[in-house]
Amino acid sequence: MRAVDMLQKTTRMCGGHYETGLLWCNEELKLPNNRSQAERRLDSLKRKFSCDPGLEDKYRAVIDDNFAKGHARKMSAAEAAKKGPKNLVRTTLCCYQ
Repeated sequence: MRAVDMLQKTTRMCGGHYETGLLWCNEELKLPNNRSQAERRLDSLKRKFSCDPGLEDKYRAVIDDNFAKGHARKMSAAEAAKKGPKNLVRTTLCCYQ
């Protein structure tokens, strides 16, 4: 019944398409601390960018597009300073018909 409740509460028309909540997401998903893994990934990307400046431009364009579309946002100083597990904010999914 959780899925039906989610559909009834979150489904709406958005720009000529239906938008609904993600049925398989928990309300508050606790994420493990993966800072060291993220820092290694960043170091790897920096090495790739130094070898291929065009790749960095393409990468930045995709990130900028995600910000422009509202799919990403910069964390506030308070959010960044928060200790402990971070929460994943549930988003919505557009279904095109």
